Amino acid sequence: MTPAQAAAEMGVGTSRVNDCVRFALVKLGSPERPGAVHRAYMLREISPPEHTNDGADLVLSGGQHEVLRGLAGGQDLRWIAANGRVHLDVVRRDVRSLMALVGAKTAAHLIRRGWELGVLGPAPDEAPVSRRSGAQGELLMGLSQSAIHE
Repeated sequence: MTPAQAAAEMGVGTSRVNDCVRFALVKLGSPERPGAVHRAYMLREISPPEHTNDGADLVLSGGQHEVLRGLAGGQDLRWIAANGRVHLDVVRRDVRSLMALVGAKTAAHLIRRGWELGVLGPAPDEAPVSRRSGAQGELLMGLSQSAIHE
């Protein structure tokens, strides 16, 4: 769902929806949308996607792992490049190859695919945090869904 679609459905302006998304990003502690999606899954603010068997033979390079962890952590590509002491173009190449490998359309969709493939998510021994319901949960679900359609 795009912000325009959400605005039409809720009967408000697109700017109001964008303000709510920005507020949700701040509340989740991540200014970057991929990091907010990952954090919302971790906190069970929205239900994480089901695991698929697609990733059984998935092999990621070290750079791809670093990029995925950085995006999930809410970092932008410049920060990931600086932290990894590599050129920004290398990080961009890793993002493109990783997105092609898992069939992701956007960086936020890459986070969803990481969860589906079992590359991202809580450690097996971590207890899940309860899922929040109501309007806030619905807004976050829209944020996750819009990540796919950007």
